[in-house]
Amino acid sequence: WQARLHSKVCSTVARRARAAKVSDEEAEQIEEAARLEIDILFVKSVYESRQQKERLEKELEDAGSLSQKEVAKKAKVLSRVSELVNLYDDLLNTVGQIEEAKELAKGDDELAELANLELSDLKEQRAALLERFQVAMLPTDPMDEAKVAIIEIRPAAGGDEASLWAEDLVSMYTKFCETEGLSCKLLSKSTKDNGLVVEASLEVSGEEVYSKMKFESGTHRVQRVPATETAGRTHTSTATVAVMPELDDSEVAFNEKDIEFKFMRAGGKGGQNVNKVETACHAKHKPSGIVVVCRQER
Repeated sequence: WQARLHSKVCSTVARRARAAKVSDEEAEQIEEAARLEIDILFVKSVYESRQQKERLEKELEDAGSLSQKEVAKKAKVLSRVSELVNLYDDLLNTVGQIEEAKELAKGDDELAELANLELSDLKEQRAALLERFQVAMLPTDPMDEAKVAIIEIRPAAGGDEASLWAEDLVSMYTKFCETEGLSCKLLSKSTKDNGLVVEASLEVSGEEVYSKMKFESGTHRVQRVPATETAGRTHTSTATVAVMPELDDSEVAFNEKDIEFKFMRAGGKGGQNVNKVETACHAKHKPSGIVVVCRQER
């Protein structure tokens, strides 16, 4: 009865589409949306992606007239839309096989039993394809394609235990990169007199690495009995993680007169050289308000 109901719904939708005097392509989209049990907007988006795919393939056939950067950009877009179109075609093909299997399963012979067995596998395949298709339909972040990401880790609330937690995070991300086949390099690491971490920066390289790491940004909390605790009490400590994509090199023109420099004493450890000599620089780009601060300490 489900197969008959589904077939009736599809035919009803197609008949109403024709009665509404829509184009053949729109009627086909409406019918496919009913067969796949998805929103019509998804189907329209796939049709647009199919047209975009054909247009990009034609443009890349004449790659000689394009710069290397344009070719790489168009190739990435083509790869993404091709994946979406192929998933949709696979989903449509699987639904067609399900409809055929349902027709064969109506009998009472051995072929009907085989069709019933195949039907369960096809339904699982359809569910998996539908999930992948829905994920592929999500809008993409242009920064996801960045091949280099900078991870900055700093201890927050929790004193020395927060520094230990920050050290654990550095070790965790390093081992994660090794497991995932990503390249991880320690850019900088500042410590206190007792060796505990004040700040650490990692450079992670790999294909679309920013898309894998960007959700690590934020505050990370841990509740445990730290190594610095002698009474066995549980401490709550936090560390902050910032993940930033490395942007492509670009030329920026600015007037040096727009930059305001201020020099000051850095302060902190280092004796008279730090506290009495101007070892810190504060630069501000007045039109944009961008500020850069650099300091030196021993």
